[in-house]
Amino acid sequence: MTINNERDTSILNERDTSRLNERDTSRPFEFREPRRRVTQLATPQMRLVAFFLDGIIFSLSFGIGWCAWFFITAKDGATPGHFLMGQKVVSSTGGEVISWQKMVLREIFVKGILMWVIAGFTMMLIYILDGAFLFTEKRRTIHDLVLGTTVIQSSEETILTKFQKM
Repeated sequence: MTINNERDTSILNERDTSRLNERDTSRPFEFREPRRRVTQLATPQMRLVAFFLDGIIFSLSFGIGWCAWFFITAKDGATPGHFLMGQKVVSSTGGEVISWQKMVLREIFVKGILMWVIAGFTMMLIYILDGAFLFTEKRRTIHDLVLGTTVIQSSEETILTKFQKM
């Protein structure tokens, strides 16, 4: 199909948009992208909820379920907790979603191993300090600053809003 002018482009965009907005109800258990998108910084409260969700999922599945889910959602710049809260980890300079390799580096090596080692020397104060950075203007924790990332609220659809609708 050849696009000759602006009118053809707008018609093409309208058709594509209407097709994207149609809901396929034949597969009710398929994960669908939320309709409303936002690109603002995630609030400290929402990030803490995501952190606690990650901890609960990790504990209940003995780490196995969290790791499996993480490797599915990491390509989209999210941990299981971030996914449930409609958040994404993006580059602080360009705003694009970070790669799954950088997510592995962020979650397993920096937040996991490195912070655990530092916590041993600082009597766990590093975790309090890391969390305190959430309340700064840019809402970037120490591990965000180290890796050049930030967490955005990419969707208003969260697990909390789904429970409220029930």
